[in-house]
Amino acid sequence: MRKNEFGRHLNAIRISRGISLDELADETQIASWVLWSYEEGKEIPKKPKVHAIARVLGCDARNLLDSRKYSLTEKHQ
Repeated sequence: MRKNEFGRHLNAIRISRGISLDELADETQIASWVLWSYEEGKEIPKKPKVHAIARVLGCDARNLLDSRKYSLTEKHQ
């Protein structure tokens, strides 16, 4: 997955859940500027951070990484 694809997908899921960047940062213990850099396509997080983000967003980490397999209308747990 390219960085910008991951970032757009992360942003879309986060917004669909009604979670602000600051709330996601608080819940994941990942700095908001780091999360912003993911959403802007500047980098892709390492596996532990993907899992932390996915947990807070209520989706599976594999689905977070693969936008083709994920429906924004479903909440995966």
